[in-house]
Amino acid sequence: MAFLDDLVLTALRENMFTPERLAELLSAIAARRHERTVAVDRRLTLLKSQVVDAEDRLKRLYRGIEEGIVELDDLLRERIVEFKAEREKVPSRL
Repeated sequence: MAFLDDLVLTALRENMFTPERLAELLSAIAARRHERTVAVDRRLTLLKSQVVDAEDRLKRLYRGIEEGIVELDDLLRERIVEFKAEREKVPSRL
């Protein structure tokens, strides 16, 4: 059994774990990691803009109510709840 183990390990060392092969594997891993980072950054930017948009809409509604431009009715209450729900969907760690 030791003979077979030696054959397998030698084949791995000579064929799989060459410096060129290891460099290729590490480059592929780095490229995938970069792609994921870019995707996460895009998603984070999108979520932040959604939070800003929901907060802006709420501020406009509140301002309209305070200034007497908008009357607080059931439909407006529903919209406020919707905007708050949109804002709460985004994790608070942003």
